[in-house]
Amino acid sequence: MNCLLDTCAIIHLANSDASLGSAARRKIADTSCTMYVSAITATEISIKAGKGKLMLPMPAGQWLSEVIRLHHLTFLPLEMPESIASGQLPWIHSDSFDRLLIATAQTRNLAILTSDRIIPTYPGVRVIW
Repeated sequence: MNCLLDTCAIIHLANSDASLGSAARRKIADTSCTMYVSAITATEISIKAGKGKLMLPMPAGQWLSEVIRLHHLTFLPLEMPESIASGQLPWIHSDSFDRLLIATAQTRNLAILTSDRIIPTYPGVRVIW
């Protein structure tokens, strides 16, 4: 199964952080799976860095490009179907970024690598951590 990494997963992966779940680490290491990074995550990282909530050693775009390259991830643009689907989800999660990631995973049949505890409550969403 191919996967979508959420923002916390990307940050933990980039920092070689032990907080990245063991199941998530195994999945990332599985070369038969494609690991995706959404444009949504790029937006969230840029905003967090711009607000000073995320300290990066270089500009956000350069940092994320390096993480994608070093870890052989695939960038996934945001498309209209995911954008529309995010507004049609049940209002369990109020975070717009997470709603877009959920909709992306659902429309593209991807599991989500995340530690978020609300995301797994959505029907049909597979979470790995």
